[in-house]
Amino acid sequence: MIDVINLEKSFGDNKVLNGINITIDKGDIMDVIGPSGSGKSTFLRCLNCMEDPTGGQIIFNGVDIADPKVDINIHRRHMGMVFQHFNLYNNKTVIQNIMLAPVYVRCQDLKKAKRHNLLLPVTNLFRKEKQTKQEITTTKSEIIAEAHAKAEELLKRIGLEDKADVYPSTLSGGQKQRVLIARALCATDKLLILDEPITGLDPSAILDFYQLIRKLNQEEKVAILMVSHDMANIVHQGGKILQMRQKPLFWGTMKEYVKSEIAHSFLGREELATLGHRCGVPMQKDGIRKMQKPEMGSETDSETKQHLKDRNAEKEV
Repeated sequence: MIDVINLEKSFGDNKVLNGINITIDKGDIMDVIGPSGSGKSTFLRCLNCMEDPTGGQIIFNGVDIADPKVDINIHRRHMGMVFQHFNLYNNKTVIQNIMLAPVYVRCQDLKKAKRHNLLLPVTNLFRKEKQTKQEITTTKSEIIAEAHAKAEELLKRIGLEDKADVYPSTLSGGQKQRVLIARALCATDKLLILDEPITGLDPSAILDFYQLIRKLNQEEKVAILMVSHDMANIVHQGGKILQMRQKPLFWGTMKEYVKSEIAHSFLGREELATLGHRCGVPMQKDGIRKMQKPEMGSETDSETKQHLKDRNAEKEV
């Protein structure tokens, strides 16, 4: 689905992403972790080109969407994104919020096609290769009706069908997060990108959120890519872990992660021991039974050593 190849992003002289290489397949769950300022949110924003990469490739369904010549809006229709904050429109009802993006995009396409056909006789006067009329098979009212039907279906799937006509200001934090997920799914059913989605939610809402994510992934094969600091719940997702600090420090399964040296330095023994127990990794009294070290001399190994050095320096301070 997505192949990220040597992805780089700089803001002036500050290199935020440096050589990210990962693959996300259909139905994957991937959690992106790391300390604040490690480039996690920037990485997500680069994936749908809300931030333009300064190097590398993002191959999505066979197309390099990092190429400036590519119409990114076409490919964004297959990606849904949920941000850290509840960016819902309080002057629109819940169902109107869910419908907003797909209706706008499809209506823009309709306008573009009508404009193309209207100007075609004139533009063809100046072209050697004549263009043809674009076929228009729908109307604005049909677009709205289709989006409304899909929004109603999504509200049933997230258990908020009785909230269709209320305004977001009346919803709890957990309910707002569900509406945001429904809005993202109204645009796509292939990839859901979530940037710290449980921020500000109470424990009950967090539990409901993870149950919904698992259902979407397991039953509908929606790929999930999520930035999170919630290691206790990440372990239950059964997906992959990308730990980064500008470069990838670790990329693999949760079981592999809890055995790694980088996990030991990042999480500490107590949290790591808890995660190891949940993953079924045999334990010693002081933590994980066997630590998997990166191959010596590799880029990952050097990055791990630097991370450990920085971590120890912070502890000494």
